[in-house]
Amino acid sequence: MAHLIQTECCRIGLTITLSKGDNNYMAQLKLTADILEAAAIGFEVQKTQIEAKISDIKRLLDGSTGATAPTETVKPRKKRSAAVRRRMALAQRARFAKLQQGSKPDAQTVKPKKRKMSAAGRRAISLAAKKRWAAIKAAKKVASSPGEESCRPKAEERGEGP
Repeated sequence: MAHLIQTECCRIGLTITLSKGDNNYMAQLKLTADILEAAAIGFEVQKTQIEAKISDIKRLLDGSTGATAPTETVKPRKKRSAAVRRRMALAQRARFAKLQQGSKPDAQTVKPKKRKMSAAGRRAISLAAKKRWAAIKAAKKVASSPGEESCRPKAEERGEGP
């Protein structure tokens, strides 16, 4: 049989019952109203902290820097007249034009135009290549004709072989 050992802590109203079975002491808490109230307060604090973090994350996702909920003290944005907006647009165009002037490349850094070959030039190169290949093929034909040895040295002459 298991023997029960009971201890009480006066400050928080906590009653711990230790059961002695197989030489193992296991704590069994008795939940009192004070403990439950303390737990509820702790969870409320955690809840407010979590809600604050969630609102920070939502604010980051929206890209706004102010509070997530609009307050009544925020004044509506003042509208500008058409003349003021026109002056602002002209000033912005002038700033942009000034930046563009400074970033134009110099004449020295511009790449030269790609050269194009004329049809006559391509034809001359083609004829020269055909003439060169015809000469190479003719030389092979002469070298491999029957009765004559090939231009390629034999394995013994090259230093290869047994």
